Amino acid sequence: MASMILTGCGNTTELEGTTEPVPEPEVQNTSEEETITYDIPLMNELGIDAYCEKLGIKEYEYPSEFELTEDLKNTIETAFLYEGEFISDDLINDTEWKSTFVDRFLQNSWYSNDYLANNISDDCLMDKDQIEYVQYSTTGKYISFDEYATDKLDISHASSGFNTATIIDYEADDQDDTVTIIANIGVCEGIKEDYDSTYEVSVILLKNPYSCIDGYSIDSLSYKETTSYQEPDGKEHWVFGDFVDYNEEQQYLEFEYSYADDEINSERNFSHFFTVDISEHPEFYDFVKEHEDSDTYYNYEIAFIFDENNPAPFDMIKPTGIDAISL
Repeated sequence: MASMILTGCGNTTELEGTTEPVPEPEVQNTSEEETITYDIPLMNELGIDAYCEKLGIKEYEYPSEFELTEDLKNTIETAFLYEGEFISDDLINDTEWKSTFVDRFLQNSWYSNDYLANNISDDCLMDKDQIEYVQYSTTGKYISFDEYATDKLDISHASSGFNTATIIDYEADDQDDTVTIIANIGVCEGIKEDYDSTYEVSVILLKNPYSCIDGYSIDSLSYKETTSYQEPDGKEHWVFGDFVDYNEEQQYLEFEYSYADDEINSERNFSHFFTVDISEHPEFYDFVKEHEDSDTYYNYEIAFIFDENNPAPFDMIKPTGIDAISL
Protein backbone atom coordinates (compact mmCIF):
# COMPACT_ATOMS: atom_id res chain seq x y z
CA MET A 1 0.00 0.00 0.00
CA ALA A 2 1.42 3.41 -0.93
CA SER A 3 0.20 6.85 -0.16
CA MET A 4 0.15 10.21 -1.97
CA ILE A 5 0.57 13.51 -0.21
CA LEU A 6 -1.36 16.47 -1.68
CA THR A 7 -0.48 19.87 -0.35
CA GLY A 8 -1.87 23.26 -1.04
CA CYS A 9 -3.20 26.37 0.68
CA GLY A 10 -1.37 25.39 3.92
CA ASN A 11 -3.21 22.05 4.32
CA THR A 12 -1.74 18.58 4.08
CA THR A 13 -3.95 15.67 3.05
CA GLU A 14 -2.87 12.05 2.87
CA LEU A 15 -4.71 9.80 0.38
CA GLU A 16 -4.32 6.10 0.08
CA GLY A 17 -4.11 4.70 -3.42
CA THR A 18 -2.02 3.03 -6.03
CA THR A 19 1.14 4.28 -7.63
CA GLU A 20 -0.23 3.78 -11.23
CA PRO A 21 0.49 6.85 -13.40
CA VAL A 22 -2.35 9.15 -14.34
CA PRO A 23 -2.81 9.00 -18.18
CA GLU A 24 -1.92 12.12 -20.14
CA PRO A 25 -4.88 13.78 -21.94
CA GLU A 26 -4.99 13.14 -25.69
CA VAL A 27 -3.85 16.05 -27.84
CA GLN A 28 -5.43 16.13 -31.28
CA ASN A 29 -3.12 16.87 -34.19
CA THR A 30 -4.74 19.84 -35.90
CA SER A 31 -1.86 20.25 -38.33
CA GLU A 32 -2.95 17.39 -40.60
CA GLU A 33 -4.37 18.50 -43.98
CA GLU A 34 -8.03 17.82 -44.56
CA THR A 35 -8.79 15.24 -47.23
CA ILE A 36 -10.00 16.92 -50.44
CA THR A 37 -12.39 15.05 -52.70
CA TYR A 38 -12.24 16.01 -56.38
CA ASP A 39 -14.97 15.66 -59.01
CA ILE A 40 -12.81 13.55 -61.33
CA PRO A 41 -12.34 10.02 -59.90
CA LEU A 42 -8.81 9.73 -61.31
CA MET A 43 -7.80 12.87 -59.38
CA ASN A 44 -8.74 11.10 -56.15
CA GLU A 45 -7.14 7.84 -57.21
CA LEU A 46 -3.77 9.32 -58.17
CA GLY A 47 -3.71 12.43 -56.04
CA ILE A 48 -3.76 15.90 -57.51
CA ASP A 49 -0.01 16.17 -58.14
CA ALA A 50 0.23 12.83 -59.96
CA TYR A 51 -2.95 13.60 -61.92
CA CYS A 52 -1.60 16.95 -63.08
CA GLU A 53 1.65 15.32 -64.14
CA LYS A 54 -0.16 12.56 -66.04
CA LEU A 55 -2.43 15.00 -67.90
CA GLY A 56 0.22 17.66 -68.39
CA ILE A 57 -1.63 20.40 -66.51
CA LYS A 58 -1.02 22.76 -63.63
CA GLU A 59 -3.14 24.85 -61.31
CA TYR A 60 -4.21 28.13 -62.89
CA GLU A 61 -2.90 31.34 -61.34
CA TYR A 62 -5.59 34.01 -61.52
CA PRO A 63 -4.58 37.58 -62.42
CA SER A 64 -5.66 40.46 -60.19
CA GLU A 65 -8.37 41.38 -62.71
CA PHE A 66 -10.51 39.09 -64.85
CA GLU A 67 -9.21 38.52 -68.35
CA LEU A 68 -11.24 37.09 -71.23
CA THR A 69 -8.47 34.99 -72.74
CA GLU A 70 -8.56 33.68 -76.29
CA ASP A 71 -9.29 30.11 -75.13
CA LEU A 72 -12.15 31.25 -72.90
CA LYS A 73 -13.54 33.52 -75.62
CA ASN A 74 -13.48 30.71 -78.21
CA THR A 75 -15.13 28.28 -75.81
CA ILE A 76 -18.00 30.66 -75.02
CA GLU A 77 -18.54 31.38 -78.72
CA THR A 78 -18.58 27.67 -79.59
CA ALA A 79 -20.91 26.80 -76.69
CA PHE A 80 -23.34 29.54 -77.74
CA LEU A 81 -23.25 28.56 -81.40
CA TYR A 82 -23.95 24.85 -80.88
CA GLU A 83 -25.87 24.71 -77.59
CA GLY A 84 -27.61 28.07 -77.23
CA GLU A 85 -29.15 28.30 -73.78
CA PHE A 86 -28.13 25.73 -71.18
CA ILE A 87 -27.33 25.00 -67.55
CA SER A 88 -24.35 22.70 -67.23
CA ASP A 89 -26.02 20.51 -64.58
CA ASP A 90 -28.76 19.72 -67.11
CA LEU A 91 -26.49 19.68 -70.14
CA ILE A 92 -24.34 16.77 -68.95
CA ASN A 93 -27.48 14.65 -68.54
CA ASP A 94 -28.62 15.31 -72.10
CA THR A 95 -28.31 12.09 -74.11
CA GLU A 96 -26.85 14.04 -77.05
CA TRP A 97 -24.26 16.01 -75.08
CA LYS A 98 -21.38 13.52 -75.22
CA SER A 99 -21.53 13.20 -79.01
CA THR A 100 -22.03 16.97 -79.37
CA PHE A 101 -19.03 17.65 -77.18
CA VAL A 102 -16.81 15.32 -79.20
CA ASP A 103 -18.01 16.73 -82.53
CA ARG A 104 -18.04 20.43 -81.64
CA PHE A 105 -15.25 20.81 -79.07
CA LEU A 106 -12.75 18.08 -79.98
CA GLN A 107 -13.26 17.41 -83.70
CA ASN A 108 -14.08 20.94 -84.82
CA SER A 109 -11.72 22.45 -87.38
CA TRP A 110 -12.77 25.94 -86.22
CA TYR A 111 -12.20 25.37 -82.49
CA SER A 112 -9.20 24.48 -80.38
CA ASN A 113 -7.44 25.52 -77.17
CA ASP A 114 -3.91 25.48 -75.80
CA TYR A 115 -4.40 22.13 -74.10
CA LEU A 116 -5.50 20.41 -77.31
CA ALA A 117 -2.70 22.07 -79.23
CA ASN A 118 0.11 21.28 -76.77
CA ASN A 119 -0.81 18.09 -74.92
CA ILE A 120 -2.22 15.73 -77.54
CA SER A 121 0.23 13.35 -79.18
CA ASP A 122 1.48 13.89 -82.71
CA ASP A 123 -0.88 11.19 -83.96
CA CYS A 124 -3.84 13.36 -82.75
CA LEU A 125 -5.22 10.57 -80.55
CA MET A 126 -6.96 11.48 -77.26
CA ASP A 127 -7.41 8.91 -74.54
CA LYS A 128 -10.33 8.55 -72.15
CA ASP A 129 -8.69 10.57 -69.35
CA GLN A 130 -7.91 13.49 -71.65
CA ILE A 131 -11.44 13.59 -73.08
CA GLU A 132 -12.99 13.51 -69.60
CA TYR A 133 -10.62 16.25 -68.45
CA VAL A 134 -11.45 18.67 -71.30
CA GLN A 135 -15.19 18.06 -70.87
CA TYR A 136 -14.83 18.69 -67.13
CA SER A 137 -12.90 21.87 -67.89
CA THR A 138 -15.66 23.08 -70.21
CA THR A 139 -18.69 22.43 -67.98
CA GLY A 140 -17.21 22.06 -64.51
CA LYS A 141 -19.04 18.72 -64.24
CA TYR A 142 -17.57 15.25 -64.61
CA ILE A 143 -18.99 12.58 -66.91
CA SER A 144 -17.25 9.39 -68.00
CA PHE A 145 -16.32 8.49 -71.56
CA ASP A 146 -15.89 4.74 -71.10
CA GLU A 147 -16.41 4.20 -74.82
CA TYR A 148 -12.85 5.47 -75.29
CA ALA A 149 -11.30 3.24 -72.63
CA THR A 150 -9.62 1.08 -75.28
CA ASP A 151 -10.06 2.93 -78.58
CA LYS A 152 -8.72 6.47 -78.58
CA LEU A 153 -10.42 9.42 -80.29
CA ASP A 154 -8.77 10.72 -83.45
CA ILE A 155 -9.33 14.46 -83.36
CA SER A 156 -7.74 14.89 -86.79
CA HIS A 157 -11.07 13.72 -88.24
CA ALA A 158 -12.35 17.27 -87.88
CA SER A 159 -15.09 19.22 -89.59
CA SER A 160 -17.00 22.43 -88.94
CA GLY A 161 -20.40 24.00 -89.40
CA PHE A 162 -21.24 26.82 -91.78
CA ASN A 163 -21.77 29.53 -89.15
CA THR A 164 -19.40 31.28 -86.79
CA ALA A 165 -20.05 33.27 -83.60
CA THR A 166 -17.91 36.20 -82.47
CA ILE A 167 -17.91 38.15 -79.19
CA ILE A 168 -18.09 41.79 -80.31
CA ASP A 169 -17.74 43.34 -76.85
CA TYR A 170 -18.48 42.40 -73.25
CA GLU A 171 -18.68 43.46 -69.61
CA ALA A 172 -17.54 41.24 -66.73
CA ASP A 173 -18.56 41.16 -63.05
CA ASP A 174 -16.00 39.21 -61.00
CA GLN A 175 -17.53 37.92 -57.75
CA ASP A 176 -15.28 35.63 -55.71
CA ASP A 177 -15.91 32.17 -57.21
CA THR A 178 -17.98 33.28 -60.22
CA VAL A 179 -17.74 35.72 -63.09
CA THR A 180 -20.82 36.98 -64.93
CA ILE A 181 -20.22 38.09 -68.51
CA ILE A 182 -22.70 40.11 -70.56
CA ALA A 183 -21.53 39.96 -74.18
CA ASN A 184 -22.77 41.04 -77.58
CA ILE A 185 -22.27 38.20 -80.05
CA GLY A 186 -22.55 38.34 -83.83
CA VAL A 187 -23.32 35.26 -85.94
CA CYS A 188 -22.73 34.87 -89.64
CA GLU A 189 -21.90 32.28 -92.25
CA GLY A 190 -18.16 31.95 -92.52
CA ILE A 191 -16.01 34.83 -91.32
CA LYS A 192 -17.00 38.40 -92.20
CA GLU A 193 -17.53 41.74 -90.53
CA ASP A 194 -21.23 42.09 -91.39
CA TYR A 195 -23.08 39.78 -89.00
CA ASP A 196 -26.29 38.09 -90.10
CA SER A 197 -27.73 38.19 -86.56
CA THR A 198 -26.74 39.58 -83.16
CA TYR A 199 -27.46 38.50 -79.58
CA GLU A 200 -27.01 39.70 -76.02
CA VAL A 201 -25.56 36.74 -74.16
CA SER A 202 -25.28 36.20 -70.41
CA VAL A 203 -22.65 33.69 -69.27
CA ILE A 204 -21.92 32.58 -65.71
CA LEU A 205 -18.41 31.20 -65.27
CA LEU A 206 -17.24 29.16 -62.30
CA LYS A 207 -13.65 29.45 -61.18
CA ASN A 208 -12.08 26.04 -61.66
CA PRO A 209 -8.33 26.21 -60.96
CA TYR A 210 -7.61 22.94 -62.78
CA SER A 211 -9.62 23.79 -65.90
CA CYS A 212 -7.65 23.99 -69.13
CA ILE A 213 -9.97 26.82 -70.21
CA ASP A 214 -7.73 29.24 -68.33
CA GLY A 215 -9.17 28.47 -64.91
CA TYR A 216 -12.89 28.68 -65.70
CA SER A 217 -15.86 26.47 -66.60
CA ILE A 218 -19.21 27.54 -68.09
CA ASP A 219 -21.98 27.09 -65.52
CA SER A 220 -24.82 28.51 -67.61
CA LEU A 221 -25.59 30.51 -70.75
CA SER A 222 -28.69 32.43 -71.82
CA TYR A 223 -29.39 34.96 -74.55
CA LYS A 224 -31.87 37.22 -76.32
CA GLU A 225 -31.75 38.19 -79.97
CA THR A 226 -30.99 41.82 -80.76
CA THR A 227 -30.92 41.62 -84.56
CA SER A 228 -32.52 44.56 -86.32
CA TYR A 229 -34.38 43.08 -89.29
CA GLN A 230 -35.82 45.05 -92.17
CA GLU A 231 -39.52 45.80 -92.28
CA PRO A 232 -41.65 44.16 -95.02
CA ASP A 233 -41.86 46.27 -98.18
CA GLY A 234 -44.71 44.41 -99.92
CA LYS A 235 -42.56 43.86 -103.02
CA GLU A 236 -41.56 40.72 -104.89
CA HIS A 237 -38.02 39.44 -104.37
CA TRP A 238 -36.02 36.53 -105.72
CA VAL A 239 -33.66 34.16 -103.97
CA PHE A 240 -31.47 31.54 -105.66
CA GLY A 241 -30.77 28.06 -104.36
CA ASP A 242 -29.85 24.46 -105.12
CA PHE A 243 -32.52 21.82 -104.58
CA VAL A 244 -31.81 19.53 -101.60
CA ASP A 245 -34.93 17.58 -100.63
CA TYR A 246 -38.72 17.36 -100.64
CA ASN A 247 -40.96 16.70 -97.65
CA GLU A 248 -44.05 15.12 -99.19
CA GLU A 249 -46.07 15.01 -95.97
CA GLN A 250 -45.60 18.68 -95.15
CA GLN A 251 -45.20 19.81 -98.77
CA TYR A 252 -41.92 21.58 -98.27
CA LEU A 253 -39.03 22.00 -100.68
CA GLU A 254 -35.57 22.34 -99.13
CA PHE A 255 -32.91 24.47 -100.84
CA GLU A 256 -29.30 25.36 -100.18
CA TYR A 257 -28.78 29.12 -100.38
CA SER A 258 -26.70 30.27 -103.38
CA TYR A 259 -27.05 34.03 -103.76
CA ALA A 260 -29.65 36.79 -104.03
CA ASP A 261 -30.63 39.66 -106.26
CA ASP A 262 -30.73 42.38 -103.58
CA GLU A 263 -30.01 43.25 -99.95
CA ILE A 264 -33.34 41.82 -98.76
CA ASN A 265 -32.29 38.37 -99.92
CA SER A 266 -28.75 38.56 -98.55
CA GLU A 267 -27.21 36.00 -96.20
CA ARG A 268 -28.21 38.29 -93.34
CA ASN A 269 -31.83 37.20 -93.82
CA PHE A 270 -31.32 33.63 -95.08
CA SER A 271 -29.72 30.61 -93.44
CA HIS A 272 -27.45 28.27 -95.37
CA PHE A 273 -30.49 26.04 -95.92
CA PHE A 274 -34.01 27.39 -96.27
CA THR A 275 -37.49 25.93 -96.72
CA VAL A 276 -40.11 26.72 -99.36
CA ASP A 277 -43.73 26.04 -98.40
CA ILE A 278 -45.52 24.81 -101.56
CA SER A 279 -48.76 23.72 -99.85
CA GLU A 280 -50.61 26.38 -101.88
CA HIS A 281 -48.70 25.55 -105.06
CA PRO A 282 -48.17 21.76 -105.23
CA GLU A 283 -47.45 22.13 -108.96
CA PHE A 284 -44.08 23.65 -108.01
CA TYR A 285 -42.95 20.21 -106.90
CA ASP A 286 -43.76 18.71 -110.29
CA PHE A 287 -41.81 21.52 -111.91
CA VAL A 288 -38.72 20.92 -109.75
CA LYS A 289 -38.95 17.13 -110.06
CA GLU A 290 -39.11 17.34 -113.84
CA HIS A 291 -35.88 19.30 -113.93
CA GLU A 292 -34.14 17.19 -111.25
CA ASP A 293 -34.90 14.02 -113.26
CA SER A 294 -33.14 15.43 -116.32
CA ASP A 295 -29.43 15.15 -117.13
CA THR A 296 -28.89 18.87 -116.69
CA TYR A 297 -27.90 20.53 -113.41
CA TYR A 298 -30.22 23.37 -112.37
CA ASN A 299 -30.16 26.22 -109.92
CA TYR A 300 -33.58 27.58 -108.91
CA GLU A 301 -34.88 31.12 -108.74
CA ILE A 302 -37.69 31.43 -106.18
CA ALA A 303 -39.97 34.46 -106.06
CA PHE A 304 -41.84 35.62 -102.94
CA ILE A 305 -43.54 38.73 -101.56
CA PHE A 306 -41.78 40.31 -98.58
CA ASP A 307 -44.84 40.87 -96.38
CA GLU A 308 -46.34 39.71 -93.08
CA ASN A 309 -46.67 36.19 -94.51
CA ASN A 310 -42.93 36.11 -95.26
CA PRO A 311 -41.23 38.00 -92.40
CA ALA A 312 -37.47 38.30 -92.06
CA PRO A 313 -35.40 36.31 -91.28
CA PHE A 314 -36.57 33.94 -93.99
CA ASP A 315 -36.41 30.48 -92.44
CA MET A 316 -39.41 29.53 -94.59
CA ILE A 317 -40.96 31.36 -97.50
CA LYS A 318 -44.25 31.00 -99.36
CA PRO A 319 -43.36 31.38 -103.06
CA THR A 320 -45.21 33.08 -105.85
CA GLY A 321 -43.11 31.41 -108.53
CA ILE A 322 -40.17 29.09 -109.27
CA ASP A 323 -37.89 29.13 -112.27
CA ALA A 324 -35.00 26.84 -113.25
CA ILE A 325 -31.62 28.02 -114.51
CA SER A 326 -29.38 25.50 -116.27
CA LEU A 327 -25.72 25.58 -115.27
